[in-house]
Amino acid sequence: MARMVLMCGHPGSGKSYYAKDFAKKTSFRYLSIDDMYATFNGDPYSHENKFDVWMTFWRQIHLAELAGQDIIVDTNAPTVDDRNEFLNWFPSFKHYLVWIDAPMTTCLKNNEQRARKIPAEHMKNMFTFFQPPKMEECANARSKWIEIVHIKNIKNKFERVDNIAS
Repeated sequence: MARMVLMCGHPGSGKSYYAKDFAKKTSFRYLSIDDMYATFNGDPYSHENKFDVWMTFWRQIHLAELAGQDIIVDTNAPTVDDRNEFLNWFPSFKHYLVWIDAPMTTCLKNNEQRARKIPAEHMKNMFTFFQPPKMEECANARSKWIEIVHIKNIKNKFERVDNIAS
């Protein structure tokens, strides 16, 4: 059975860096919603054509699922409901969740180094509605997470804190 690793965390937390590095070191295919937006709109931060972008992204994941291909999915997945969508839409995968946990200062600093920056106010707003993964998320009867891994990113140094659930 193929594996899906779903990244979650704030913008600028280091999810993409971590996911790309993971994909290079393994046989996992890297799939990024930002890359999909860039393909459709010429800009990874332009969220025009949202429906088409997400439908194409879902199709890529589904094709990987049908092919039995291991994937790492790079998106924010900020809420429990967002993360559950991946469980519900792609039941054939073995599901793993990786939470990159970074303080706002690290996220804002990383954002400043991007070619196209997310407005700081928007970044701060995203901090308010992000729902960190908790044990209850894995224990939920609907949940099929095999493992939820908590990784701290302080000044772009990644450290595995623990498994929230496994």
